[in-house]
Amino acid sequence: MEAIKTSTNATLEGAKEQPQGSGVVATHNVKGIKKGETKKDYTPSYSDDDKKRLGEITQVVEKEIKRVQDDPKIPSVPFGDLNLVADLKAAYKNGIDLVSPIINRSHGKDEKSTGISIMSHGAQQLLLVITKKMADAAGMKVCRFSNDTKSNPIGDDALVCINGNGRLNYFFGLEDEDKPQLFATFIVKDAAGFFNPAKAMEVINLDRAMWKTQDLVQKRQLEDGEKSHPAWDYIAQLIKKGYMYQSACQIATLGTDRIKSKMVTEGDANNIFSHYESALNIHKALIAKFGEGDDKTLKTKEFTKEVSVLWGKLLSKQGEKWATDKFVKFINEFKDTKAKEIKEAKNQKDGLKKDEIRKNILNEQFNQFIGKENIDLD
Repeated sequence: MEAIKTSTNATLEGAKEQPQGSGVVATHNVKGIKKGETKKDYTPSYSDDDKKRLGEITQVVEKEIKRVQDDPKIPSVPFGDLNLVADLKAAYKNGIDLVSPIINRSHGKDEKSTGISIMSHGAQQLLLVITKKMADAAGMKVCRFSNDTKSNPIGDDALVCINGNGRLNYFFGLEDEDKPQLFATFIVKDAAGFFNPAKAMEVINLDRAMWKTQDLVQKRQLEDGEKSHPAWDYIAQLIKKGYMYQSACQIATLGTDRIKSKMVTEGDANNIFSHYESALNIHKALIAKFGEGDDKTLKTKEFTKEVSVLWGKLLSKQGEKWATDKFVKFINEFKDTKAKEIKEAKNQKDGLKKDEIRKNILNEQFNQFIGKENIDLD
């Protein structure tokens, strides 16, 4: 009991200040209620029969949480109004069965990768559980994990994992002395005031957003710390300003594609951003000429890709400094009337898309520029 208090008190102090839910809620870029607007009602709509059934389930859940709080075999500390954080490893050692809903997805390769991550870096997320009696009340049938070698009947005081099943199955595949520390919390009430185990299991698996490649840029920044290449921050700032990830990558690298996930996580930043200084100079010129307005010319991938293609032609002719100086000159001398045409380009019915129109104008002006400068790219 003392062990869990020592290892979780700091976390719990912060957690008590957070809304309870299935995960961490990012609050940036979330619009609040404006003055005069009606506050949205998030209460689930239940029939009278549903309310009766959920009311019965809620009574069982409340009773069970209080029972577990007093169970010495499940070391725990209070969490929120009616919840707790339980030490699953200690509960397992004390003879408490840890089981899974029968209806559950197969985890496959991600179970192993997540397990290895936990063994290396620790379990950084709480699991979500209910008791067997809660599961019975909700009509949720349970079974042992495939890696659990026990064959005796599941105890009535068992804990049923409804989020983190892959982690627990990996847990059972290890020798007892190698099993990692795992903590869990119970489900919370919905906006109608009911405990709804089946819906809780549904939303934590469906209503979630996995990290995209652009989110891995933040991971790379965190890992590199003070040594992080400034281009990673540049890309992150462009994305916050509304640039597409691929466009931001092309702008920062003068390449013709996005930086793929493996390169983000493992690539040598000095190689990835070998043209970064040139990229900054060209982007500065592009902003001065085209701006970053609602037309989103620079924020979409096709136009910035074509910029990289044309700069690359100059690069192959006479080296980076010369190519960049010439391209910046090209942008600075770009006719304002043509820049306006690019920004105001629209998709034509049964004709060219605006991206193609923009690229055609850019190429037309580029060809005129290299002709005037007597540059032979053939």
